[in-house]
Amino acid sequence: MEAVAIVNWMPVAEAPQDGTRLMLWDSESKRPVFGSWRGDNPAITHYAAEPAGPEVA
Repeated sequence: MEAVAIVNWMPVAEAPQDGTRLMLWDSESKRPVFGSWRGDNPAITHYAAEPAGPEVA
């Protein structure tokens, strides 16, 4: 059974600009991109914590 992750999207105006890796919502491509927020891309409208990878046994 697969777990479904719930993403807590927040306005990008509240995003940290300290180099923290984030999941960023690109409103032009309609997909998430990963990186740190520098406040320089108007297409980015929301952010969320970068999700953890799968656990490997």
